[in-house]
Amino acid sequence: MFPISHKQPIAWITDSVACIPKEVAEKMNIHIIPVTIIHDGNVYKDGVDISAEQFYESIDGSSDLSTSQPSLGEFVSFYESLKDEYEIGIAVHISSKLSGTYNTSVQAAEIVGFPLLAIDSKTGVGGMYDLLMQGIKLQESGLNSSGIADTLSKMADKMKALLLIGNLEQFRKSGRLSNRQFFLGNLLNIKPIISVEDGLMLLKQKVRTMRKAEKKVLETIFEKIQNGTIASDIYIAHSACEQRALEWKKTLKEKYPNIKTRISMLSPSLGTHSGKGTIGVFWREK
Repeated sequence: MFPISHKQPIAWITDSVACIPKEVAEKMNIHIIPVTIIHDGNVYKDGVDISAEQFYESIDGSSDLSTSQPSLGEFVSFYESLKDEYEIGIAVHISSKLSGTYNTSVQAAEIVGFPLLAIDSKTGVGGMYDLLMQGIKLQESGLNSSGIADTLSKMADKMKALLLIGNLEQFRKSGRLSNRQFFLGNLLNIKPIISVEDGLMLLKQKVRTMRKAEKKVLETIFEKIQNGTIASDIYIAHSACEQRALEWKKTLKEKYPNIKTRISMLSPSLGTHSGKGTIGVFWREK
């Protein structure tokens, strides 16, 4: 007779860039490995030692901020804790073109001998959340792990996002804005619209004033809804500017009442690079 396995079938795994609320992670049994935040010399684990609310309350324009992806050793310990409980893991990680988290995760699983199907989300935040929720639905429908992973990888190719950066200085420090772009942005009050496409952050457009930039982003979403190209819920993410996020949601719902929207606060791992006042929208296309 074959031995009976008492392991659970799939461990759902992600990193803290996904901005999964604790209550959702607990309900859906999602395992989150945190990014490290360095704030004025103090080291915190994102979502463990410091919440998003605490983080944004504590930073200002003079804060010295940086992040560090989960180390190989942290991932090894993480997978050691899962391998005796689960048959296999499916991990949805931040775009491999923006962070080394995906590659480190795969390497650690190989070291531990933990079967892992890793998904390069080619995005972050709401896109990662969407992939996790879709994956769990597919598991509940009876699809096997390899089928789930194949489907999620195809969905990841359709992920899009538009972001308005709250603090250009923090964005410049992260290396995603040149000194020249930063200088001109401040001098001319230009607000860059950043897109996430095929896993990369790109300068999509430069617009005068935040109000005009917000209008441009919403008009883009309106057009996509009108054309029927959006396949997912619309995820609105913000860094300590909830009122603006609620206004975006209201505007979307007034024009398209049947569209589903979700609001989340950007985790400190992202707020470190974009600063307070960042707002953006994430979705998956058909």
